[in-house]
Amino acid sequence: DGSEFIRCGYIILNRDTVGLNKFYLDEAEYPLEGTIEVFCRCTTLPPAIEVENRGFLAMYQTVSEMGAWERYWAVLRRGMVYFWRYPNDESMEKRPVAFMDLSKCTNDVVVACTPEQCPRENSFSIDMLVSTTPSMMEKKR
Repeated sequence: DGSEFIRCGYIILNRDTVGLNKFYLDEAEYPLEGTIEVFCRCTTLPPAIEVENRGFLAMYQTVSEMGAWERYWAVLRRGMVYFWRYPNDESMEKRPVAFMDLSKCTNDVVVACTPEQCPRENSFSIDMLVSTTPSMMEKKR
């Protein structure tokens, strides 16, 4: 493989080993001995995902071939966008009326729509994979 590295021991990390811990290396080879100290975090998400954003968001929806804009109170939290009718609904811990899992987003980058795509200012679109059946996914905008 062209690598100059040689394994001299190993440890197994999992969700139970997060934080600052000392480990004995398994199958340690000379000159290694004693313990190794490791700090690890278990996350599949980048640190920027920890930032929460909230505010009103107007969403274009098509129902029975009729399109309309509807305003929601939206919260972006840990890769999910939650939608409520009003800010108080969130603070009263009501269930969101809808949510969007951004891990299902197929866009490489979310950018502003051109005026031809949408005449509303500050508009953007997100392409999502949506389950149509347990074994079928469909791409929707």
